Amino acid sequence: MQRRGWAVKVFAADFSWKRGRAAAVALETVEGLSVARVRVKLRDEFVFLNPSAERPFARFLREFAPDVVHFHSVSYLGLNLIGLAKASGAKVVVTLHDRWAFCFKGTLLRDDFSPCTDFDQCALCAPTLRTPDGQLPPRLRRDYAMAQLARADILLAPSKGLAEDFIKAGADPARITILSSGIDLSQIPPRLREPRGTIRFACGAFLGEHKGIHILAEALAILWSDRALRGKWSFLIAGDGPLYPILCDLLHDKGMADAVVAPGRLPREKLLARLAQADVALLSSVCVENQPVWLLEGLASGAALIASKVGGAVELVEDGVNGLLYRRDDAEALAAALRKLILSPELVSAFSAENLRRRQRFDETAAEVALDGIYRSNPAGATIRDEILACGLNRNPAVVGPAVESAPRSLNGRKIRLVWFRWRVAPHRAGARLWIFSLGRRPMDWARAVIGWGLTPLLTHVRDGVGGWMGK
Repeated sequence: MQRRGWAVKVFAADFSWKRGRAAAVALETVEGLSVARVRVKLRDEFVFLNPSAERPFARFLREFAPDVVHFHSVSYLGLNLIGLAKASGAKVVVTLHDRWAFCFKGTLLRDDFSPCTDFDQCALCAPTLRTPDGQLPPRLRRDYAMAQLARADILLAPSKGLAEDFIKAGADPARITILSSGIDLSQIPPRLREPRGTIRFACGAFLGEHKGIHILAEALAILWSDRALRGKWSFLIAGDGPLYPILCDLLHDKGMADAVVAPGRLPREKLLARLAQADVALLSSVCVENQPVWLLEGLASGAALIASKVGGAVELVEDGVNGLLYRRDDAEALAAALRKLILSPELVSAFSAENLRRRQRFDETAAEVALDGIYRSNPAGATIRDEILACGLNRNPAVVGPAVESAPRSLNGRKIRLVWFRWRVAPHRAGARLWIFSLGRRPMDWARAVIGWGLTPLLTHVRDGVGGWMGK
C-alpha cells in the first residue's frame, strides 16, 4: 500500500514488556513502516475487550487522522477499537481470519471435538467466560463482538466458507467481500514433483488436537504396520504444541523415528526449504480452517495436497485433481490417501502439475490491487441490522445465565445482540434500548448505564434469581 501512494502506519500489541506502565506506547520502524505498539498483558484467553488500549488508540487516530483503518487480528487489542475507528470518520475494513468473533474457541468444535453447527449454543461449551466485568455468559461476548463488527464498512473473508459462517452468525452479507490474502510467491520457488523413489510427505502445523495431530499419528501408525511399504515413504511433522511430546513418544514406541521426523517448530525460511523438498503437503485439521496458509504454500510450491474435508481446505483441494480429501476424523481414510500416493507416484506428478497451473491465482499482488480499490471506493452507508440491547447490572451467575439464555435470538426480524451495560458499542446509539435485569440496590449503576449509552430505556426487571424475557 505504501508503494501505491498510501501513507501507512501500524498500531499493534506489544507482549514483550516486563516492567513499566500498561497501555504505554513504544514506537519503532519495521521494514520501512512506522509501528506503534501498545503494551498489553498476555493472558491465557483471547481479549475481546481491552479498555486500556482505547486511549492510546484514540491518540493514534487523532495524530495520524487516517482515511482508512484496516483491522486484522484484534485479539488482545480489543474489538472496542473498531467503534473508535468508525467514530473518527475513517472507513473501517476488517479482515476476518477465523470464527473467533462468534466462537470463543475459534475452532467451532464442541468439547468432544464434534463440529458446532448452532452458533447460539456457546453455553454448552462454557456457561461463563472471564470478562473485564467478571464471569459472564458467552453470549454476551459473542453478541458484543458481532455488534462491533457490524460497525465496519467492509468485512473481508479470505474463503467462501468463512463468509458463509459469518452470514449464518448474523453478519450483513452486503458488507462481506471474499478476498484471498494470497501469499508472496517470490519466497516459494515452483518445482514439478516427479518422485522416483521415496514419497516425501510434510505437515507444518500447531501440534494440537484441533489440528487433527492425533488423527495423523493414528494414520501413520496404520501405514507403518504395512511392512511392504516401509522405505517407500518418509514424513516431516514440523511444529510445536501440547501434543508434541505425545507424538514423539508414539514415534519412539512404534519404531517410526527413522521414517517420521518431528523437529519441533521451524523458522519459516527453514520450513519453506523443507516444503521445497517434499512431494506432498498435508493438513489434518479437524476444525474448520479459513484459508490454510500451509496448503497455500504447498500449492504454490507445486506439491501435491492432502487435506481433511473442512472449511477453506475444500476450496484449495479439488479431490482427484490437485490432491486428495478425506473425512476429517477418519484415520483409516487418511492412511488410505497416503497409501494411494505412495503406490501411485504418477498421481503426485499430475497433482503437482495442476497446482503449478493454479499457483498464479494466489499471488498476493492480486490482493494488493483489490485492497487499493476497496480503500478508494465509497461504500454504501452502514445499515444497522441488529437490535442492540444493553443489559445487566447484576453479576450473579444464577440470575445472569438463565436470563441471557432465555432471551430470544431475534426481534421483529432483526438479530438481538445482548451487550453488558458497561460495553458500549460506539457509535451505535439511535434506536438502541436498554434491558435491565435484577436492578438490585445500586441506582447509580442504572444511571451510568443510561447516560453512558445515551439510550432510551426499555426496562425489564427479572427478580429473585429467576431468568426470563419480559420485554417486547
